[in-house]
Amino acid sequence: MRVVVLFNQPVLPSDHPEFDSEEWVRTAVEDISEHLAAGGFSVGQLGVGRNLRALESQLAVCRPDVVFNLFEGLADRPETEFAVARLLEQLQIPFTGSPSQALRLALNKHLAKRRLHAAGLPTPWFCVVRQPPPEGAAVPWPVIVKPARRDASEGIDQGSVVTTPAALARRVAELLEHYGPPVLIEQFLPGREFTVALLETPELVPLPITEVQFTISAAIPWPILSYAAKWHPDSPEYEAMDMLKGVPLSPAISQSLVTLATQAYRVLGCRDYGRIDLRMTQSGEPMILEVNANPDMCPTACFARTLEAAGVDRARLMTDLVHQAAARRRLIRTAPAAKLTDRVPTA
Repeated sequence: MRVVVLFNQPVLPSDHPEFDSEEWVRTAVEDISEHLAAGGFSVGQLGVGRNLRALESQLAVCRPDVVFNLFEGLADRPETEFAVARLLEQLQIPFTGSPSQALRLALNKHLAKRRLHAAGLPTPWFCVVRQPPPEGAAVPWPVIVKPARRDASEGIDQGSVVTTPAALARRVAELLEHYGPPVLIEQFLPGREFTVALLETPELVPLPITEVQFTISAAIPWPILSYAAKWHPDSPEYEAMDMLKGVPLSPAISQSLVTLATQAYRVLGCRDYGRIDLRMTQSGEPMILEVNANPDMCPTACFARTLEAAGVDRARLMTDLVHQAAARRRLIRTAPAAKLTDRVPTA
């Protein structure tokens, strides 16, 4: 069986502040390729760059039986993440991971939160804006301000949490200038933060719950998982953050976190694997912050470490995911081949 590992070519210059999160995908590509080759597959690698129109012809040359999808979208065009998955669907090429609709919802945080809210699942108060809100807007202070269409904590730092109308207007204006609209304004929850990773091969099972813990100081007043805390090991925020597996939790809390994560995974239509971030209110009520339908598969990332904590053999998992995707081929409905146009769809 021929497997092509599909990934995004780095497009940002090395001095760009968000270069690190883009570059790490290379580590996952090499690691997964080695595991698949050892599993007996014929493995190729295909990097997707700015010339999206060439992708269909490149796939025709590769002729993969299965695509192992590590494509996370171009750094400056995040909507390409679900556009490329949709092309694979239209070309009837089975691939690992979530389908295009789940990727689209997860990338657009406001759309995902609306879907969760409609399903009756708890998520913090939020609004989405395309310009700074008026000074008299009703806001449940403090709030955290994020780019609505970015992942990997892009655009999040200690200045993301604001407590006054003036600070909110400034932060929204900064994000609009740097990332463009829309901007998500979300109630900041002061309680404990958790991530629940889920694996579906084929039964959906939760992996060990991870708690994200923070050391608060004058320099780091807000306990948030910022971009620096994720990607800059030499930063104070990285040093102040720890991700703890197997933390002692009451059965009621554990069950509540797993139930909410499973429901969110299902509501957004995720597939194969995913990671759900949750945080507690001051009174200890868990709420869903975000659904990651395409978590980082790098061997040092949180998802991989959770697999290790659960005793999941990484090499065996990669093989199982490919076989699972191949089995979906017979379920793919007949559809005409499609080409990416100059205009990549957005939400």
